[in-house]
Amino acid sequence: MKLYNNEMKRKVLSVICLCVYLIYMISSLVTNPNKIVGILDEKVPLSSGTLMRVSETEADKLVIPDKYNTGAKGELTPITSDCYISGVRIATTGGTARKLDLYYQPASVTVPSVLLIENCDFSSADFKFYNADLVEKDTQVIFRNCKFKSYTISGFGKVNHKFEQCTFTHFLGGNAEFTNCYFGGGTDGDGINPLANCTFNNCMIADLIQTSEVASSKHIDGYQIFGDTNGKDNTNIHMSNCRFELPYLPYTTASGALNCPLSIIMRYSNADNITFKDCYINGGLYYALMVVSNGNTITNMNFSNIHIGESSKSAYICDDSYRELIKNNVKMTDSLYVGSVTKDKDGIHISVTNDTSKERTLRIITENGFQDINIEACPKGINLEKDSMNYSDFPFDIDVRIDDAMWVVCYDMTDTAKQIRFLNWGTEQVFVPYDCVISEEIVDVEMNTNLSPSESEKVEESVKEDVNSVTSSKTEQTSIDGECGRNVKYSFENGVLVLSGKGDTDDYHSKKTAPWYEFRNDIKEVIVEEGVTQIGNQLFVECTNLVKVTLGDTVLSIGTNVFKRCTSIQEIIIPESLTSIGGRSFTSAVRNVKYAGTRSQWNKIEIADYNSGLLNANVSFGVGKDGKMSTGTCGPNVKWTLNEDGVLVLSGNGNTDNYHSAKVAPWFDFRNEIKEVIVEDGVSSLGNQLFVECTNLKSVYLAETVMNIGTNVFKRCTSIQDIYIPKSLKVIGGRSFTSAVRHVRYAGTYEQWNQIRIEQYNMGLLKANITYGR
Repeated sequence: MKLYNNEMKRKVLSVICLCVYLIYMISSLVTNPNKIVGILDEKVPLSSGTLMRVSETEADKLVIPDKYNTGAKGELTPITSDCYISGVRIATTGGTARKLDLYYQPASVTVPSVLLIENCDFSSADFKFYNADLVEKDTQVIFRNCKFKSYTISGFGKVNHKFEQCTFTHFLGGNAEFTNCYFGGGTDGDGINPLANCTFNNCMIADLIQTSEVASSKHIDGYQIFGDTNGKDNTNIHMSNCRFELPYLPYTTASGALNCPLSIIMRYSNADNITFKDCYINGGLYYALMVVSNGNTITNMNFSNIHIGESSKSAYICDDSYRELIKNNVKMTDSLYVGSVTKDKDGIHISVTNDTSKERTLRIITENGFQDINIEACPKGINLEKDSMNYSDFPFDIDVRIDDAMWVVCYDMTDTAKQIRFLNWGTEQVFVPYDCVISEEIVDVEMNTNLSPSESEKVEESVKEDVNSVTSSKTEQTSIDGECGRNVKYSFENGVLVLSGKGDTDDYHSKKTAPWYEFRNDIKEVIVEEGVTQIGNQLFVECTNLVKVTLGDTVLSIGTNVFKRCTSIQEIIIPESLTSIGGRSFTSAVRNVKYAGTRSQWNKIEIADYNSGLLNANVSFGVGKDGKMSTGTCGPNVKWTLNEDGVLVLSGNGNTDNYHSAKVAPWFDFRNEIKEVIVEDGVSSLGNQLFVECTNLKSVYLAETVMNIGTNVFKRCTSIQDIYIPKSLKVIGGRSFTSAVRHVRYAGTYEQWNQIRIEQYNMGLLKANITYGR
């Protein structure tokens, strides 16, 4: 009886504890609806079915900015009065405003070439940098992990600013570079007004708001290029992997609300060399994105991979001349996305955002199992009512916490499984069960390939062989041949299936399977030769060990379910002749796509629903079956070759050709794939606009025979880290280095460098770190 009473007490106590915990969790969600401290759903263990290897995607390389991974962090030193930092005086002006003037300094101060200021809080007053145009020597001012109210730069000159992990309410000025910075925080003015020579990488613009009392006299924008009131052009302004969290929150006076997160409205001057790449925009009273020239000119503007969320009232407005550019490079957000993923003593924190008007399901998989959580829908901006919401009401940057693990994979499971984030803190490759990822909408037959102990050993072996999944296969050698179309034959031997002939293959289905279906687990490579025009339905379905696919140059279409449940494809070579891909043909992840055409041609292919495995792959453009992207001539005696690794090599003798907007370089369509340029011995002159807009070019090597660089040669090459320049070089044409170069390695002496004729608008090169006598 005593034992029974103790057992009853334990049960009652457990119920009470559970109720207290649930009350605490509910109250937490009510008081702070944007903060989710844990996943309440029961964890589901991983099955032991067919396995699929998880690969890193572009989202893992370009981490989306959020309020956790941008801005100043930790303990900062408040700066509220005159002081000296790194030997330089920071004074007070205009009452309480902070003032930094490197031209007017006390006589005892020697201004260093690099001024570093770290971990300071200047936010008690506005900060102003005066007389930059009077400073005579090249000077770099670096602020690292600092906080500001507004920051204004007066003039340009030879002073260059660099801000790393800093927080602002507002910035106005030029000659500045920002990395992992946060702009906003309750201000009633524009977040950013860049003038010229500004670069923003991995930054966030958020929480711009104002009270209704001032709404009648002011409006606010997130990021506005509007021209210089002194008539100077806005040039060399670049934004990459940035995010605008500025939902439409109207006030009583509509004209006073947030007008536009990203706007280019040229009221006072022209604009040139403007780029926006990999940006997320959410918000806007009238439009999320606006491009209006107002009678001025906007040249060399580029948009790529811009996402607009549902809290925007309208998507964009622009002059007719830019409509096609924006239409082809701007799309509505169609899934959840994840920003920072961090570990601490409480476990793993995942910052997830829903920019769509649909409740979405986040699936989180670790080695301990998987869990689902529903993320509420984002309200459509066009439906929001006056004074009805605050920033905290939106499903942005929700902190989801899970238990510690060695790896984590996040999927949006709403429509079909889409991998949105993957982190691996271990050294082993990661495999997840196929049926844990593929949604019921896609799987129309039950997957019951549970692994036996002997087959589990094959999984270990498959890691070494870089294979994604393991199923049973026949041990004996298989060699078969026959017909799979009216004029198409097949042969299969030693794991390679070859299709040859002319015209279309047959279509197949569950009652009529492909002739090699019995041996599908033995197929490791598929080659479709030239002459075949159409790949029929379910042709290669369930070839779970298929690793490589090559499609001939005559293939026009891929049917439905063609590569369905082919869970191991590492590489597929697709010709530029392809015009359509049927539904469910790539339900499983594909690692690499090598496409013979250009990016614009790729975007014109009709890809039906449920092909996320292909759409999330790493795509290389202009790649042929020989692995070389292309080759040809670029001068009377100069040849060029661009390989699949993005290395462009120029070889031969003499000068290259000159190029211009009507005659672009032969690799221009592949310019975003170029990462390295090598100019070999014999080439003497680089023609005009030779490498213009190679935005991912990082390294340049010029041989000892190069004597001349023409005009606009490296214009808008915004990523150059290293350039090797020979002492033979005599002339650098105008505007060849308009964007910043990090490091120049010059073979000659300092005196020889000063003898090179460097024409105007090459500040990107002149401000670089130069090493002599390499």
